[in-house]
Amino acid sequence: MALYDQALKLLFVFLCFAASPVAAEHEADHRYQVRGYILDAAGEPIASVPITVRAEGKRIGGATTDADGYYTMRLHLHDEDLGRALEIRTPQAKAEIRVQLTPGDTHTRRIHHANLIDGKLTEVQLNPGQGLAHIVIGAVAASALVGGVVVLSRWQRRRRRRSLSAQDSQQSPSKRKKKKRRKR
Repeated sequence: MALYDQALKLLFVFLCFAASPVAAEHEADHRYQVRGYILDAAGEPIASVPITVRAEGKRIGGATTDADGYYTMRLHLHDEDLGRALEIRTPQAKAEIRVQLTPGDTHTRRIHHANLIDGKLTEVQLNPGQGLAHIVIGAVAASALVGGVVVLSRWQRRRRRRSLSAQDSQQSPSKRKKKKRRKR
């Protein structure tokens, strides 16, 4: 049932974004997204945690975790901010990250994964609670692919047989007899 609820949430979010125009706050090369999860020592999500990001003591962004412990925030940073220290703060912890980007790249999304697990920083993309969903989706996709290959190969086999039988029917009766004798 949880998988069904997740699918409905995903569909709802997709429809909301697809139906409304998206307004950019600033140029693509100035957007820097910090996102991640806040989890306890057992890896369980912590909901409603306020998070702030500070640079040189000034608050430059903030967010609150959702029911899954996930947060995301968009910061206005430039190419010159490469390597700049940013402090991520929650009421229970704080950690430092460094801005990572490719100067001049205006096409690649600038995303920094910053997860706090039991107060310790982990800078990798996590997908807690979605493991089963990914397995199910992968299994469905794989079975659909295999099914498609089987159907296609059967279709091609039938097509070849029809083509060969059409060629046989166009041959004269004497050629068909010779062909049968050769097979024996």
